[in-house]
Amino acid sequence: GNYEHICQKFDGQLDKQAIADTIAAFLESVPTGKAAFIPRVIIAGAPASGKGTQCELIVEKFGVVHISTGDALRAEVKAETELGAKAKECMDAGALVPDDLIINIVKSRLAQEDCQAQGWLLDGFPRTGAQADEMKQMGIEASHFVLLEVPDEILVERCEGRRSDPETGKIYHLKFNPPPEDDEALMARLVHRSDDTAEAMGKRIGMYKDNVGSVIGNYEHICQKFDGQLDKQAIADTIAAFLESVPTGKAAFIPRVIIAGAPASGKGTQCEGIVEDFGLVHISTGDELRMHVRQGTPLGLQAKGYMDSGGLVPDSLITAIVKERMLHQDVVEKGWLLDGFPRTAGQVQALSEAEVHPDRVVLLDVPDEILVERCTGRRLDPVTGAIYHIVHNPPPEGVADRLVQRSDDTAEAMSKRIATYHENLGAITTYYQTKCRRINGVRAPKAIREEVKAFIEGSLPPTMSGVPPRRAMPKPEEAMAFVETTMMPFIVKGCAALCKTKPDKPLEYLAHWMIENNPNKPLVDNTADQAPVNKNDVNEERA
Repeated sequence: GNYEHICQKFDGQLDKQAIADTIAAFLESVPTGKAAFIPRVIIAGAPASGKGTQCELIVEKFGVVHISTGDALRAEVKAETELGAKAKECMDAGALVPDDLIINIVKSRLAQEDCQAQGWLLDGFPRTGAQADEMKQMGIEASHFVLLEVPDEILVERCEGRRSDPETGKIYHLKFNPPPEDDEALMARLVHRSDDTAEAMGKRIGMYKDNVGSVIGNYEHICQKFDGQLDKQAIADTIAAFLESVPTGKAAFIPRVIIAGAPASGKGTQCEGIVEDFGLVHISTGDELRMHVRQGTPLGLQAKGYMDSGGLVPDSLITAIVKERMLHQDVVEKGWLLDGFPRTAGQVQALSEAEVHPDRVVLLDVPDEILVERCTGRRLDPVTGAIYHIVHNPPPEGVADRLVQRSDDTAEAMSKRIATYHENLGAITTYYQTKCRRINGVRAPKAIREEVKAFIEGSLPPTMSGVPPRRAMPKPEEAMAFVETTMMPFIVKGCAALCKTKPDKPLEYLAHWMIENNPNKPLVDNTADQAPVNKNDVNEERA
């Protein structure tokens, strides 16, 4: 596969001199060095989207080998191969054939000479993200991914009208491809498959939608979508043009971003800027949780049980809700911005176990006293829901008298929220240290937005911003003075906090404490313009 453009086969049964002469002739030629392109195509789409028709046309035009996982499985069983024997054992026991076995069967089929020489067309597989991941791990790489898109109501109509002839295997459609009405015997023996009803089709479409996003996520750099409602030849022509192109194989960068910061640090304002600059899907755990509860989904019903009993929704369930949202096609195509989550070490661990990994972590750094000042000055208009600040964003005339201060915007409440934030921040910054940039949040919003944008684009590294220039090495007496006046008191404070808290993991706690309370924090520009209040900053979700 890696050398087909410079490879020639020789019949090793010939006389040794005859073989030597043909090898010599080959070696005396100069290969072009340009690999012949052999298509390796995956076609996907919902049931009744037209995959079968387009597979026939692709095979006719390009001569690739059409591979159905069902056909490949049956062939292995019939040939009584080792893989076939394992599959038969599962089938005889009434169990599903596991993904790894199916993929090994596919890999075995793709390795055969016809597929290597002509290329291949894999029909409707992989169906799940797990299957796509495993295919990649086994080295099965496609050159093109064809995705047929058809609205749900048309898919249902196509299926409901299908009728099959059990004698010939031919498929008819009562509207689009009707059987000859004068053939009474044919009309009498046509059958309507049980999985072609509207109810069954709705379940099949739902299952397809649940999985297609995670599949596409593995192939977005070689994927093209096609309108499956067009005339079949028009679809075939556009697919042919796509397959005749040679994708670069380089995946486009689709950002996956977490934004973190204390309450009132300006996350809402920067989220708006990030969405505008990159088109990412903004994900709030609180919004997603309420949506699931409102719609009565299985995850929502679980969460409602905890909420109704007055308990906290566990991290694993919140993470499952986040993971489910990330499988949707808009998130797969555009990337995601996870707002204010994770907040704790447990949530970090849960995200990691769910295989939700960000490319960038934006941490907005604002001194505590400024956070308190921002919150205590906030006022809510109960009539319009608008958020004002008595200093930075004062209300218009006629509104001030009806404004209220939220109970969690008092100095006392804010101090508790900030303390909770600092207790947990160390775990987040430690876990994401190679992807995190601490950004000075006490500046004009435009300046912050520019730095955030540059970091996400990759032109700024994941390091702390606002760090002063490195100074020359100190003299020995200066170093000793620093140790005595700064380092020793700092270490004593850390040990005192350790003794007071008595954590289960003392070394880990002390490491996090020292990171969070490091006296060499980035410089804070207290003279910069204050960020205006944004209602999204206020409505931080505490799921």
